[in-house]
Amino acid sequence: MLVVDAQVHLWKAATPERPWTPGLEPQLPEPLGIEEALGEMKSAGVDRMIIVPPHWEGMRNDYATEAYDRYPDTFRFMGRLNLERPDARSQLPGWMKMRGNLGMRQSFLSKFEREKVVAGGYDWLFEDCERYGVPLMVHAADLRPTLEKLLKRHPKLDLIIDHMGLSTGIAREGRTTEALANTRALAQFPNVTTKLSSAPLHSREEYPFRDMHPYIHGIIEAFGPSRCFWGTDLSHMLHTCSYREGVTLFTEAAGLSPEVLDLVMGRAVCEHLGWPLP
Repeated sequence: MLVVDAQVHLWKAATPERPWTPGLEPQLPEPLGIEEALGEMKSAGVDRMIIVPPHWEGMRNDYATEAYDRYPDTFRFMGRLNLERPDARSQLPGWMKMRGNLGMRQSFLSKFEREKVVAGGYDWLFEDCERYGVPLMVHAADLRPTLEKLLKRHPKLDLIIDHMGLSTGIAREGRTTEALANTRALAQFPNVTTKLSSAPLHSREEYPFRDMHPYIHGIIEAFGPSRCFWGTDLSHMLHTCSYREGVTLFTEAAGLSPEVLDLVMGRAVCEHLGWPLP
C-alpha cells in the first residue's frame, strides 16, 4: 500500500537573508527540514509527502522546490501565493509550470482574509484556478455558504478541503459535529475532495483517538474513498502523537477496509493530483 501524506510543513531556520514573517511562530521549536522529514517518514512507513509551505516563512516555495529537486520520487508541493501582491493574478497562467508543484494551497483564517473571501475579494482566484486547471487546497473552516456559492459558479474548479473542514478553534469550541456536517454537505459537488488531515489534533482523547473514528467514517461515506486523502499536518500533530501513530490511526485503529485504505492512504491523492504512481 502506498502511503502519501497530503500535508506537511517543511521550513528552514530564520536568517537575515531569509527572515520569517514578523509576529508568526513555527509549530516546533526547531525547523522540520528535508532530512528530518525523511527520518520521520522512515520511522512511520510513509512513502511520499506533499509539502505545504508554512505561513511563518512567508509566501515562498523555494524550499519545497529544493526538496523536489533533491528527492523527486519523495516530495511534491502545493504552492503558496501571496494574494495581496499587485501581480498576484498574473501568476496563475503559469502556476503549474513550477518544478514539483501539484497545485495551490491557501488559508482563509484571519479576520481580514475571511471577510474578504466572503465579500468576493478573492473571486478571481477561484475563477482562474478553474480556468487554468490549478487544484486548490483551502483551509476555510466555517465558510460553507461562501464555498457553496463559489462551487455553483465554478463547476470545474478542483477544490480540496483542508482537515475535513475543521480547525483547532472549532474543536476547542465543541463544534466538531457541526463543522463536519457542513463538510459532508459539500460532497454534493463532484469537483470537491477533502483531506483527512489533522484528525488527532481535533480529538479530546489520547491515541487511538476513538472519538474521531465516527467522523472519519462519515466523511469517507459522504465523499467516497477516492475523494478522501490521508494527511497529518505533521509539525502540528507531533504535539499530540507520533508520526507512526498518525498512520496507524487509519491503518489499524479506525476499522477501515483494505480497499478503502488503498485509496485513502495514498493512491487517491496521487491519481487526483497527477503524481504518477510508483
